[in-house]
Amino acid sequence: AMCLKAGLPLINMGVFQVGPTVVLPRAGILAAPFWRLQPSLINGKGEEFLPKYLPRGITVEDVMATAQFPYDSQSPAGYLHRSIYGEVQEFGCWELNPIYADLTHVSVERIVEEIPFTYRHLLALGIDLHQEPVPLTLACQCFHGGVEIDSAGATAIQGLFAAGEVSGGLRGYRRPAGNCLAEGQVFGRIAGGSAAE
Repeated sequence: AMCLKAGLPLINMGVFQVGPTVVLPRAGILAAPFWRLQPSLINGKGEEFLPKYLPRGITVEDVMATAQFPYDSQSPAGYLHRSIYGEVQEFGCWELNPIYADLTHVSVERIVEEIPFTYRHLLALGIDLHQEPVPLTLACQCFHGGVEIDSAGATAIQGLFAAGEVSGGLRGYRRPAGNCLAEGQVFGRIAGGSAAE
């Protein structure tokens, strides 16, 4: 906001990453191991909806095998968040068409073995993944947009440097999932060194 008020050019402001997140009783991301268990995605009417969003040649198994948090829209995993968004938009809001990930068809032994932390965490919050579906929605993970910088971290205002998620354009449209090291640590060092000089 300060950069915008100062008149600095902003880039990629419409580019951000999202991923399915447990929404009740409180938010929590669902990482790749959860999706490898092949949960069914169920809407508020009790219908499994992911298959109707898939083009010919892409299977539910393809989507789940490539799913990680956040999702790359260029891989089959992108259909995961597109389908969730599509279902919510059909009714205008999540409350009218809640979305659930259902693992009740998976043995409790496999759930505990594959996702022990997620299972114990949700169990402590009152959700047993083996007994009931977990409500989820989409959450924003990382914004790719921000103030435009050069390779030294400099902005269009002399002496003002930026790094981290306030800066834009470093990754373009496809930041690898879970990797903000370049934005924060690498460009933090570069921008800090440039500012010191």
